[in-house]
Amino acid sequence: MEEKMKILELVRDGKVTPEQGLELLDALEGAGSNRIVQEFVDLHSSTKPARNLKITTHSRKGNKMEFLIPLGVVRFAYNLFPNSTRITVNNKQLEVQDVMEKVYKGEKTVIHKDDSDNVVIELV
Repeated sequence: MEEKMKILELVRDGKVTPEQGLELLDALEGAGSNRIVQEFVDLHSSTKPARNLKITTHSRKGNKMEFLIPLGVVRFAYNLFPNSTRITVNNKQLEVQDVMEKVYKGEKTVIHKDDSDNVVIELV
């Protein structure tokens, strides 16, 4: 019963889609269900460190694109070229040191959100 409540909380909080919630509820019926649910809950837990840099953009036509970049790749690239790294969004320069500090800490946070919400950069 506790696992079902965890799944419903994830759906309510928008951390999983209703379809993913149904898959998890179905997994409860199978063997090893507690482990499957716990791993899924741990992966989507807000207390766990961020794992990806997520960039969401919306085109003028309303098309949405999302990019997930593993934080290990971000750290590796920054360590290779620390003096060449620049982050510019819609002609606005972001402070790379502040962004990288959050990346290394694994903070789940929004790094940048432009005025029109067309570009959102966050750690998830």
